[in-house]
Amino acid sequence: MLYAKLIYLLLLMGLYLFSVMYVDSLAVLLFVTMLCLPVVLFVVHRITSLFVSFSIKSPPSILAEQDQSSYFITANNRSPFPLISCVAFVEIKNELLGTSTIKKCRFSSSAHDISTLKQSISFSQSGNYTLCLKEVQAFSFLSLFRKRWKLNKTISLIKLPEQIPIQLERLSPSTVALDGTVYSKTKSGDDPSEVFSLREFRTGDSLRQIHWKLSTKTDTFIVRENSLPLSADIFLLSAIEKETNKDFTKRLEEGLSLLLSISLSLSKQEIGHVFYWYHASHQQYYHRKIETVEESYHAFYEFLKTPLPLELPKKLPDSLSHSSYFKVSSNPTASFTLEDTYEY
Repeated sequence: MLYAKLIYLLLLMGLYLFSVMYVDSLAVLLFVTMLCLPVVLFVVHRITSLFVSFSIKSPPSILAEQDQSSYFITANNRSPFPLISCVAFVEIKNELLGTSTIKKCRFSSSAHDISTLKQSISFSQSGNYTLCLKEVQAFSFLSLFRKRWKLNKTISLIKLPEQIPIQLERLSPSTVALDGTVYSKTKSGDDPSEVFSLREFRTGDSLRQIHWKLSTKTDTFIVRENSLPLSADIFLLSAIEKETNKDFTKRLEEGLSLLLSISLSLSKQEIGHVFYWYHASHQQYYHRKIETVEESYHAFYEFLKTPLPLELPKKLPDSLSHSSYFKVSSNPTASFTLEDTYEY
């Protein structure tokens, strides 16, 4: 804008010299017009700014597999004058990592019109992204004047990590409990209080497994498979710490994928569990009880909004002190690891 003002002053000085050297009505008229032009532009620009509003929107709020999305900046110009040049400043922030960038978007808006600017955006990392329309600047003709709108209008986009198919029994052998009230949907066990499935007799089956009443009705031996009880108190702990290593973002993606996949695997088999993560600003562990797939997603969305801690406290939550739990943690020299462990 300073460059435009310097050019205007040079033009004004040139017209002044021209009108002095050549005493002519046309030269004087040009000088007077150029002299009054800023006043006219200022009035028009201020009137236009009273009838303009801006907004930011995004069609998909959750990105499951794609790495690219888009957002839209809309200018509703209800004035009789166009906006020649506008610049929007959008802050894109990853809440999980605490990183942010500012993106500039240039556009214009016709009189009595609603103009929409589409901007593409790519995500290399999973997380909860806030897109904040911080400010819009509109420049007058010749860029002599500028009007600012402090908006701070925010939308959110969630980029989910890749989901890994996980078999619960392979993950959690130590979560088997003799007094469990939740039973496996995919694997049989030794608990006779719940029937897992009924099938025909095979060599090696025990005679005690035969269901005699059904066998007499079907004229073939029917075997009853018992169920595998699972612990009703299963805990999932995020022990991911923010690091400065170059390969951290890659390993972080693996850890996020592991957390979401474990929770979804448990929920799909109707196994309730509790998801724990640490909130550094509040200096405490947050937890959410999860029983359905929808609750798994909602808890994970909330986790993605929490900045990663630089260091976790050594003391675990009291509920994990004598319980078996899954812990997804980072290691500077290796990939993320899954731990099924007991703490005493």
